[in-house]
Amino acid sequence: LENVETEETSNFVFTFNADQEEGATSECVYYDEEKSEWSGEGCTTSLVNDTVVCSCSHLTFFTV
Repeated sequence: LENVETEETSNFVFTFNADQEEGATSECVYYDEEKSEWSGEGCTTSLVNDTVVCSCSHLTFFTV
């Protein structure tokens, strides 16, 4: 876990091994308890080599 400080916002960066099937995509999401659904709001997802990089503006329970 890495806290990245900027003038505009603070983001928390998580990395995961990208162990996925060919043609599959990854998305960083969290469970929004108020809406009872998975959401990617406030998060960006990047794929760097074989690593999924999630950058989110908040902390909660996440999955890829």
